[in-house]
Amino acid sequence: MTKTVEISSIHERPVTEDGKSKRVDIVYFNGGGAHKGVAMALQAELQRSLPEADVRAVNTDQIFSHVSLLDWLTRAGIKLYNTGLQWETMIGLRQYIALGRGLMTLMQPAAPRLAAFWKHAAPHVVISTIPLCNGIIFAAARESNPEVRCVTIPVDFEEFHSRYWFDPALMSYYLCGTERLVQQALQNGVPESHVFSLGGMPVHPSFLAPVDTDAADALEELGLRRDLPTVLIFFGGQGSRYMVDIARRLDAAATPVNMIVICGCHRAAYEALCKWRSRKPKLIVGYTAKVAEYMRLADVMVGKPGPISIHEAIACRIPLVLMDNPSMRILFEYNIRWAEENGIAKRVRSLAEIPEAVNEILASDHYRRNVARINVDANACVAACLRQLM
Repeated sequence: MTKTVEISSIHERPVTEDGKSKRVDIVYFNGGGAHKGVAMALQAELQRSLPEADVRAVNTDQIFSHVSLLDWLTRAGIKLYNTGLQWETMIGLRQYIALGRGLMTLMQPAAPRLAAFWKHAAPHVVISTIPLCNGIIFAAARESNPEVRCVTIPVDFEEFHSRYWFDPALMSYYLCGTERLVQQALQNGVPESHVFSLGGMPVHPSFLAPVDTDAADALEELGLRRDLPTVLIFFGGQGSRYMVDIARRLDAAATPVNMIVICGCHRAAYEALCKWRSRKPKLIVGYTAKVAEYMRLADVMVGKPGPISIHEAIACRIPLVLMDNPSMRILFEYNIRWAEENGIAKRVRSLAEIPEAVNEILASDHYRRNVARINVDANACVAACLRQLM
């Protein structure tokens, strides 16, 4: 049976025998939005719930900069991946993953050089929110501290490619957000003692904090109408070329709505939407740290079925319209199926279907009731898991 987690002891002090705070490093990279999003969520949550620990988020750039070839390879791979997200195509992803895994194996002897990152302060726990690179990262951490606990949090709903997340040779603990991930970890040979079930994915505490403002007043302050339902268009931190077309289609539809469009890093979409004169009230936002603030004002979210976006929407208790793009199905097919099975989302296969899907969700309490039932305790579970490991 997979480990369940008691969360009653999260306020004990995580300190070493000499009284110093234990260092917890959370490793992420900027490929997509989920890896950094979960890392920032963990940092904020652990700083709150484990105040005596020294918790920091670490970009792989900081670690890999000690080996220039490895630094260049990972930066190039991340740039390629983010370009695919923005253009909504992941053709050849399986081949790129196989290539990346092979390159990481070849670079494994460089682990002692990467340990220079930790030469001034060895970590007690290293948590990774990234795939593929953990062999060399954990080896480098163990060079610095042979007793370090290595933890992996898969930021997907499933492992869609063999050995993408799970590798028993890494001797990592795995904190899994879905039952499918738990089963895949065990099937890949990870010892049961190293698999923890979170029942969800960590989100930034800002998505879980009590709401102390009136939504209608907040809408009015943003230049939107307080008497209209609000549609949030959000495709994660990288954005998408589809956002402009989606906004135009909702604007042309008969149903009166407010539109909030968060474009993230997609500058072309942001600039096009800022210049556009719509009939309906709209707010166009670039890259922002206030996603929770905007999400809480929405009655429905339209976007890609990214893992962190889905869990953030769940935390804010809003249903979703999820874009099923065949070119992105390798990443997101199970995410959509999971959301459909839990009754919190409507799948659309073309942009033309979006206005009708939005209308269906706005007209029914069914989706909102379902999303309100889903567990949002993953943050506390992570803290409890780390307490056990430390």
